Amino acid sequence: MAEVGEKLKRSEGGEGFAMSYHRFPWSRERSPTPKDIQKLHALVSRAYADQKAAGGGGGGGLRFFFLSHTGIGMGVRNIPVMVACYHVIRSGAHRQLDRDLPLPGGAEEEEEDNRDILSLTRVLREGPKCLRIVQRCIAYFSPIGDMRRDYQRCREEFQNHQGIATKLLGLGYLQRYFYCICWAAFLLETANGEEEVADFTEWFASRAELSHLLENLRL
Repeated sequence: MAEVGEKLKRSEGGEGFAMSYHRFPWSRERSPTPKDIQKLHALVSRAYADQKAAGGGGGGGLRFFFLSHTGIGMGVRNIPVMVACYHVIRSGAHRQLDRDLPLPGGAEEEEEDNRDILSLTRVLREGPKCLRIVQRCIAYFSPIGDMRRDYQRCREEFQNHQGIATKLLGLGYLQRYFYCICWAAFLLETANGEEEVADFTEWFASRAELSHLLENLRL
């Protein structure tokens, strides 16, 4: 993947823009952690800060290019959604979201959410709003994957006795969905200046109820 980035740099002659490459090993074989989220947060925040310092305003000229080894993995479903959440919240676009507005990408009819996800929205400040932001960002990338549909499919297959591997796969999608909503809450609080902690790892650790919900997720 690093070689692809270098080829892209050379293809543009190295003029007029800067490019950096970062690898996130978020395969289905491992569960994400708050440290993973903080690493992504630091990189995205730095990219926006550098763009602003270069005279690009709030990231208007900033582009993210996502590469996936498989093209269908969990990372390519998860990371673009999280970056989109960052942009929606930090740009102020989240203020335009309304419960009655249809979701983009043909996802107007929302499917029933996992009961543990609904519990999460009750313990987070502006939890329902965080959920809507994440759902909207998931819908933006639905052509390449939809975490909600994926875990719901795994749940149905597991209920039809498809085995433990299906259950673990579904929980992997659900964990990533869970973290997306938590990150949206973190971004809203820090964007509003209501939270002094600017590190997601510390923010998450200070809320014991989040760890409890995460450890007890069920399909």
